[in-house]
Amino acid sequence: MGTTADAWLPSANFWQNTFDKSTNDGQEAALFKNIVLENILNSQCGIEAVRQLQIEKARSASPSSRLRLYINNDRRDDLADLLLEPPSNSGNDLPDLVSRATGAEKFCLVVNNLELLVGDVSSVLGTFLETMFACRGTPIGGCEAVLFAGNYAETSFGFHEGFEHAFLVHLGPGVKDFYCMPSNTYVETTGGREPTFGELDFLLERSTKFQLDPGDILYLPAHVYHIGKQTSFSVSIALPLYNVPQERFFLKGVLPLLIDELLVKSEQPGSPYLPLNAGADTFLASQLPILESAVKNLQAQCHEHGPDILRYYWYRLMSNGYWEVRQSSFEDLEKTNSLNEREDSFMPGDLIELKKPFKAFWSQLDCKDNELRIFLKGESTIADNKPVIIQTLNNLNSYYAFPIPSDQSVLDLLSVLDATGALIRHNKSQTSPLSN
Repeated sequence: MGTTADAWLPSANFWQNTFDKSTNDGQEAALFKNIVLENILNSQCGIEAVRQLQIEKARSASPSSRLRLYINNDRRDDLADLLLEPPSNSGNDLPDLVSRATGAEKFCLVVNNLELLVGDVSSVLGTFLETMFACRGTPIGGCEAVLFAGNYAETSFGFHEGFEHAFLVHLGPGVKDFYCMPSNTYVETTGGREPTFGELDFLLERSTKFQLDPGDILYLPAHVYHIGKQTSFSVSIALPLYNVPQERFFLKGVLPLLIDELLVKSEQPGSPYLPLNAGADTFLASQLPILESAVKNLQAQCHEHGPDILRYYWYRLMSNGYWEVRQSSFEDLEKTNSLNEREDSFMPGDLIELKKPFKAFWSQLDCKDNELRIFLKGESTIADNKPVIIQTLNNLNSYYAFPIPSDQSVLDLLSVLDATGALIRHNKSQTSPLSN
């Protein structure tokens, strides 16, 4: 449901008219000014991400995201480790933090899957992307938020090619100049597709320049070559859209799951030893029938389990607010969520709300008739198939705060779903349209 807090979001008319015309139906780079206001999302998300990774490291938890640190265009994993020392070593801001931890005054910090570290990023930018997906569809591989922060003179990757359609959300505080060039022009100018480092004037003079002020969003189509340049500290967030080729998606995302299922079923004995005097043709003659049999078994496995695997993926992607789906489990999420101070157990009458853009889905995949499989934020769990459960899930999807019903099965379910970090608790004094 729309609220006054959503007033900044682009309308359907923006995506169907302004965006299409400005980008030649998504084929050309274009800059959209003053979209994300500072009170919605700002450059503080950079230091928030690093501090969260510091907390995870201090608790010996698996990192939620991948951090890379570049000094003078060189990747420095040794200094990145120093940066993630306990929070007591933190500076007052990100440049101060990096300087204290590594001694570097100029740096470029890149953090993948920022949406897992900073709640405002997943909510604000996920809701922004949702307005586009409602008009143009969702990429099959979802999307990701990648932090680029620093006071580097130019992008550490050089003048390089982007392989996905993407948005670049600039949060400042400094201004960034962005240079873009079509791939055919780049190949014609450089003689190849490799990134260019060092002297760039011959490329910049043939590029389109965009000046990004805080709050601006730049759209970059796939295969456009680009580089960012700046003179002061700033934070930007890239939002690559993973509309990977469908065959590649199936081969990398679905086929390994089918193979794993097949291996679980396989109870064949170990293979015989190969005679040393056997030639390649002998080996081929003995093994090719086995390979052909394995392919047939895999094909049968695809027919048997492929539909459910695809249904699982769809529910996980949609419930995750269109952010890319990562392999994990509720057990892992409980461990990750325990890094933050957990509140007391849910009680009947407590007000609870679901964070946008996440959504609850339910199905009877792999469960009994009296059960439901509940999907939220890319994860799933089993709950009782009861009207009060379904009503609770519908209430969550209203994005209003509502009072928790006095039902133990609901309390148990919410306690599990809370591990995703997608639920918001409110004081009982707050009112809700759903409580009347």
